[in-house]
Amino acid sequence: MKTATYGALLPFRFVGFVVFQLAIMAVFLAAGAASSWEKSQGLWIITGFLTNIVTWFVLARLLKADGRRYRDLIRIDRQALKQDWLLLLGSVLIIVVLASLPLILFAFALYGSMTVPSALLFRRIPIAVLGVGVAWALTQGMLELPFYFSALMPHIGKDKGNWLGYALAAFFLAFQHVGLPLILEWKFMVWRFGMFVFFAYFAGLILKKKPAFFPPLMVLHALLDISTLSMFLVSM
Repeated sequence: MKTATYGALLPFRFVGFVVFQLAIMAVFLAAGAASSWEKSQGLWIITGFLTNIVTWFVLARLLKADGRRYRDLIRIDRQALKQDWLLLLGSVLIIVVLASLPLILFAFALYGSMTVPSALLFRRIPIAVLGVGVAWALTQGMLELPFYFSALMPHIGKDKGNWLGYALAAFFLAFQHVGLPLILEWKFMVWRFGMFVFFAYFAGLILKKKPAFFPPLMVLHALLDISTLSMFLVSM
């Protein structure tokens, strides 16, 4: 597979989010519902889950092209983890901070509080959709980091130590969230990008240097996404 192909896949998940949101909007339009665009924004959990399903097949194809399987990514290297346990613990703590603090800081910098962006992101949704959210969180944890930092990053700029691949993969990991949900309001778009940009660059750097950390960081990623679902309970 050509290097250009891997580069072209960097915005794949962002495009998937947008396409599925438009598809949900089309369903609302066909049903004669008012404010179909706004309603589609509120169902971003479904958008994310559908994109994850498609991502799974793409990731499997990319790994196969490398002569690898998904199980190779989740195989636990006990010796490496035992040797670097202190670095892993520190990385986990930093990631937890980077996954929570920026969203608050950017919200206050852009809106003056968490009220407006939280209301846009976490809307009242049916309980059944919240159930889909668990599947979304689990698949997000299973797929997102491997897609960007195992399947794509090593093939971009590999003649220069993959630093270009690292920079681009981290950028697009953060940028994809602008489309989940896609709300065409610049403050919200900056907020969504800012929420994840520090996490993306830190996680990417750790995984570039310590690929044995993929399994524990994938579990952590899934747990963080599951905790996000609690915000929907507040809006109900």
